[in-house]
Amino acid sequence: MPGSIACWICASIEKALASAGWAVSSAVERSQSPRSRRMYAILLICSGLWFGSPAIDDVTTAPLSHLAEALSSAPDLDSKLRAIAEIARRGPDAVRILPAVVKLATDKEPRLRRYAMYAIKQMGMVARAGVPALIATLTRDSDEETRCIAADALGRMASEAQEARPAVAICALITGPAIDGGGWSALACAPQALLPAQTIRDLIPAVTALASTLKEGEVGAHASLALRRMGPLARSAQPELTRALQNKEVRAHAAQTLAHLGLIEPLAEALKDKDEDLRVEAVLALGLAGKAGVPALRTALADREVDVRLNAVVALGKIGPASAEATGDLAKLLKDMVEEVRLRAARALGAIGPAAAAALPALEEASKNDKAQRVKEAAEEAIEIIRKKR
Repeated sequence: MPGSIACWICASIEKALASAGWAVSSAVERSQSPRSRRMYAILLICSGLWFGSPAIDDVTTAPLSHLAEALSSAPDLDSKLRAIAEIARRGPDAVRILPAVVKLATDKEPRLRRYAMYAIKQMGMVARAGVPALIATLTRDSDEETRCIAADALGRMASEAQEARPAVAICALITGPAIDGGGWSALACAPQALLPAQTIRDLIPAVTALASTLKEGEVGAHASLALRRMGPLARSAQPELTRALQNKEVRAHAAQTLAHLGLIEPLAEALKDKDEDLRVEAVLALGLAGKAGVPALRTALADREVDVRLNAVVALGKIGPASAEATGDLAKLLKDMVEEVRLRAARALGAIGPAAAAALPALEEASKNDKAQRVKEAAEEAIEIIRKKR
C-alpha cells in the first residue's frame, strides 16, 4: 500500500471516528516514512477499528489491565488485534503493561508479533525494558516487516534518549548550585537524567544486533537508520557500516549513517573504489558531513566521471562558506569540458561568498569567454555576490 494511499485511508477513518466522538492520534501525519504510514493504516484496518464497529467503545475505554488480559485470553485473533492496536494508540501511557506486549514477541501469529513491535515503538524511551525483546526479534524473527519495526523501535528509543540530554543540562542550570556548594544539584535533576542514561546503557547491545543485519536489504536499511539515530553510541559499528558500502541495496543508507556519525575515513576511501555508483553515494554522504567532509570532496572534484565531479561541486556549494578551502579547486572547474560542471562550480563559488575572493579572476574570465550563456550569467552573479559582501 503506497504511503500516500495509506495516509488517505487513515485520514478518512480518523474523520469518521472523530465524528462519532472518538479521537485518533495524528500518527499518520507525524510519521516520517512510508513504511510507518502504511503500518499505521494496516494497524487501524486489520484491527477492526472502523466506523460503526460495536467493539470500538469497549476497546477505547477499556482499562489497560483488561487490554493486557485480552492479549493472552481473548477467544479470537481479531480481539487480540483490537487490543494490541489500542495499546499502540495509547503509546507511553501503556508502558505499565509492557510485559504483556513483550510476550507477543514470540507469538506464532506474525501480525501479533508485528503489532507488538509497533506498540513498543509507540511507547518510546519509557519502554526500555523491552530492548531485549526488540533485539531478539531483530535478529531471529522470520518476518521481515516485524524485524524492520523492531529496528525502528530501537532507533526511536535512542533518538528520544539523545534528545533528552539537553533538557537535563538545562535542569541543572535552573536548579543552580547544590546547597553545599559542591556543584550542580544532581538530586533535583535525577528523575530527568536517569531515564536517558539508562536507556542509552540498555541500547549498547542493540548496536551489535543492528550492525549484524546491515547486509540484509530492507532490514539493513532500517537498521542503518536506527544506528544513525543512536549518535556516537553507534560509532563502534564502523566496520559493518564500511562493509555495507559494497552492498548496492543498503550502501546509500550506510554512507549517510557514516557521515552523520562523523566517520569520514571510510567515505574518503570509497572515493577510490572503481564502482562509480559507490563513489557518487560517498560524495552525497560527504555533503551531509559539513566542513569535515570538505577535504574528501576536494579529491572528488578531480574524479574522471562527470556524475562524481558534479555531485561534489553541488555538495560544496551546499556547505557554503565552510568549504572555502576548496575555492581553488572549484575555480579550476570553470574550465571543465562539461557545461553543467562549469555552471555548478560558478554557483558554488557564489555560495561560498567573500571567502572565495581568490576565484574572482577565473570567474571574470568565465563571465566573458565561456561559450555557454548560462555559465557566463552564473559567473557574473558569483562575482557580484563575492564583491558585495566583502
